[in-house]
This record gives sequence, structure tokens and C-alpha cells, in this order.
Amino acid sequence: MLRGAFFCGALASTVLACATSRPASVDVVQRQLEAYNAQDIDAFAATYADDLIVTRGPDKKPFVQGKQQLREVYSTMFGKYPNCRARIAERRTEGDNVVLDHEIVTGRGPERPDPWDVGFVRYTVENGKIKSVEIP
Repeated sequence: MLRGAFFCGALASTVLACATSRPASVDVVQRQLEAYNAQDIDAFAATYADDLIVTRGPDKKPFVQGKQQLREVYSTMFGKYPNCRARIAERRTEGDNVVLDHEIVTGRGPERPDPWDVGFVRYTVENGKIKSVEIP
């Protein structure tokens, strides 16, 4: 009986660990989201690699290349849209370094609908930093 109780306890601990563990890439992307919503450009930029690339559209046209351009583009956006916020409708992962966030953005009018369903944004994380972002 004791052997059975030990096995069940070990199995429950393993299942719980599997259910609650998540890749470190999710934490990086979550910090990026929180900094975006706080419009904290320093904390936002700190989550990105120096040589990052952000693409958008079906042809994956480069939108931002490098941390300096990221700071410039997003500082301008934060200034122009002080009420801009993003929320995650769904989050998925692919392996340990890819996070897919279905993002809904508000406060970007009149250029964008409010709310704006951005779709699934793909974040690739390397060495604890966001290396690339693909915006649909």
C-alpha cells in the first residue's frame, strides 16, 4: 500500500510540474507586453535583442531593424497614442523559443479599428531576448 501511495504522489507531482511549467520565452514576451501597456520604452526595449527584426504583412516586409529603430518607432507611437494597450486573446508556444500571441489592441484610432484584432503575432526568443517578431 505504501508503494502505491508513493507512486501516486510522485505521479501527481510530475503532472503538476508539467501543467505549471512554461518556456522562459513566455516570460520574456509577457514582460514585453507589460512594458508596452505601461508605455515604458526602456523596459520594452530591454526585452529585445540588439539586432532584432520586426516584419509585417504576408510578405514579411521589414518594419523595424535593430534596437535603436525599435526605440524610435515605439517612442513615437507611445507619444501619439497614449491610450494604446494590447491584450492577449490566446497564447500558444512552439517549442521553447517561439510564442504566438493573438493580440487585440485598443487606443490606436482613427487609423485602426478599436478594438483592432491584430491576429497571431509570432515572437522568436533567443538567449533571453526577443530576436524577431512577425506581425500579420
